[in-house]
Amino acid sequence: MSPADFEIVDSELTRLLELTQTSADVADAMADVRLAERHSELKQASDRLRKVLSSEGILVTHPVMTAINARVLRPGSTPETDKLLLDLIRLWHQEEARLGIEIDARVFAYVASNDDKLDQALLHLGLVQPNPYWRFQVIYGLLWARGNIIRSRALSSYNPFAVVADADREILLDVLQVGDCTVWLNEPDWREQVEEAFKQGASVSLIAPPDARGDLKSAILSLAVEPMELGFLQVYPLVEGVQRYPRGFGVRLRVRETVQ
Repeated sequence: MSPADFEIVDSELTRLLELTQTSADVADAMADVRLAERHSELKQASDRLRKVLSSEGILVTHPVMTAINARVLRPGSTPETDKLLLDLIRLWHQEEARLGIEIDARVFAYVASNDDKLDQALLHLGLVQPNPYWRFQVIYGLLWARGNIIRSRALSSYNPFAVVADADREILLDVLQVGDCTVWLNEPDWREQVEEAFKQGASVSLIAPPDARGDLKSAILSLAVEPMELGFLQVYPLVEGVQRYPRGFGVRLRVRETVQ
């Protein structure tokens, strides 16, 4: 039920594009990769990029690094194409949030093809054809799979005698974890929310943004040494595990005393 490689690639590519606009180290490391001319230079620049991304909390797994080289650092890419990709992904998320549905990549590419930002970002290549059909093809080639299309792959099955509907792990998790509570660490009353969830007998997933790993560590230590009052009991939450979520790192907490 954990996120598959395609989901992790989606979240990490999005975070990388955000970092290209906020982190000078990431921007410099990517520039070194693009400027490398020899194999030795490319290897050295790639190793440095991997270290910089790891320090920023990016999962530098093989699928993620492969996707970065294929989608972001492809030949002819520049900081302008990075900004274009980031704007497209932001717009994609924004429209999905506004409509309350997932938008297929082909539909989004068709809508985005009416904007001329792509022409400006690829002007240096000399291959620009200012028409919506050309833009649609290029934008669709730049984007990667997201949403139910990639979530359903991990649970797909084959039946030669019937058409099996696509599965979605998040729907199943809604059923299996109906009593769970999610608390964000960046909320000022996160400890009170955790305590209230334990009083209701629920497990808690305490989630922190990717850039707040140090705060999450401090929170775990705080919960380990400062007891919570649940009725007449003073209890210490049990850490069941740490998981990487698309929006950050999470710690699953439970109190044994609440299970009767």
